[in-house]
Amino acid sequence: MNNMSVLAGNCRRTLRSPGIDSTAQASFYKAYASQERFEGRCTLVTYWKEAGNRRDLTELSYVIYFNHEGVKEERFRRISLPARQSLPPLLGLGCVSLSYAETAALLQDVCGANTCLAAEAIDRAELFNRLCPLGCGPRAAANIYLAALRRSDRSLLYDMSGSARKADLGDRSEYLLRPGKYDSFDCLQSGIRAGGMVGGNAAFSAYAVFSSPEEEIIRTEFRVVLSKHQGRYYVEEFFATGEEKLDETHPDNPLNYPVYCSVYRMKRKEPVRKWLEGEPDYFLTGEIKGSYCYKELKGQLSSRQDFNVSNRISAEFILTPEELIVFAKNSIDLARAEKAAVTHVQAHLKRQTRSFLPIRELFGAVFKNCE
Repeated sequence: MNNMSVLAGNCRRTLRSPGIDSTAQASFYKAYASQERFEGRCTLVTYWKEAGNRRDLTELSYVIYFNHEGVKEERFRRISLPARQSLPPLLGLGCVSLSYAETAALLQDVCGANTCLAAEAIDRAELFNRLCPLGCGPRAAANIYLAALRRSDRSLLYDMSGSARKADLGDRSEYLLRPGKYDSFDCLQSGIRAGGMVGGNAAFSAYAVFSSPEEEIIRTEFRVVLSKHQGRYYVEEFFATGEEKLDETHPDNPLNYPVYCSVYRMKRKEPVRKWLEGEPDYFLTGEIKGSYCYKELKGQLSSRQDFNVSNRISAEFILTPEELIVFAKNSIDLARAEKAAVTHVQAHLKRQTRSFLPIRELFGAVFKNCE
């Protein structure tokens, strides 16, 4: 089962639990969602009544992402009085109450049609306004739109569109199912260049740098025009104005930057691998011919700001059959990553070299040694 169907599957299992009415709407009690929709994610907490039980509720909660990741965290529990009197839950952020129909509609944006909750017609604009707080200027709104583009967050792309752009996009349900041009691309960088007011609207030149499925680095220039309505900015125009391929030596290539690097010879590989796999902040991100790449990621970056994928990375590790390579954009992050390695697996490592080199040369050397 893929991530996008986990939420729907667990919802079905919950509704089949003993005591819960077989009709979802009859069992529904309350739901709350965090106001993080601009960031492409949402904490959703739902409560369900149990037939013949006026004391207990079933709580089903998730952290959901409006992209290919879908459901990242889930929790199921039963709560009783007086705990149920403490609703709404402490989400750590502002939260809004959702009706049954709004809950179903939100789940359908994550799961598509693959949800057990039948969604009635709702006011999508009103739901969007409650999940996305006011206080967003035109430049930030344009960056949020670019962030939705790089995540393939099609429901946010539609809901942030003004009337003119919605007319071009067509029916919302059909648009959500339609493949997007950049769905199979990885966005490495995006941002806003110059801009100003034009005829009462805000207009910006923007850009995004993508890695294509063919591993070409492509920079696309965009024009973004936003109108303001009831305190919010909506995208009325969004189109590409130019495109350029960036080779590996191009100064604007986001993958062309220098790193501080240390190489360790391993006495034993398995303890080092277990340490990397066991660190909660380290993520396996790729494999290169028997060598494994791990990244230590920083916290989420705001969608309101320009984006550079390398700014999310604190340090990286490449585990080859014989060596552990540790590297980072700045020396402080490298020193911290090395300290972690020495603290946990010092007995299995011996440092050989330390250098400062372009990252493309580092990966070129790894590829060559793996041949």
